Amino acid sequence: MTQLYIKEPYPYLGCEACNQQGCTDCYRLTKVELLGVGEFADRCDPVLKKSTIYVYKSNGRLPEPDLMVNNNNTALWLGSTVDRWNEER
Repeated sequence: MTQLYIKEPYPYLGCEACNQQGCTDCYRLTKVELLGVGEFADRCDPVLKKSTIYVYKSNGRLPEPDLMVNNNNTALWLGSTVDRWNEER
C-alpha cells in the first residue's frame, strides 16, 4: 500500500500551518492510501490472484488507475475504486 498526503486549501477554519482562523495560507493534509496490483487482488471478494489482475489489466477489464507512477509503469487505485469495481463485476 502506498500512502500519500495531499495538501488541500483550508481557509478560515484554522490549519496545521498556523492554527489561526482566517488565514488564506492555511491548509490541511489528507492521507490517501493507494493500492497496487497485489493489494487490489487481496481486496477483491472473493480474493483474486495477482496474476489474474495483471491479465484483467492487459485486457482492459480493470478500472482506470487513480494514479500512475514510475514513468506510467505502475498503476495505483483508491480503495473505493477497487470496491466499486468489485461490486460491479
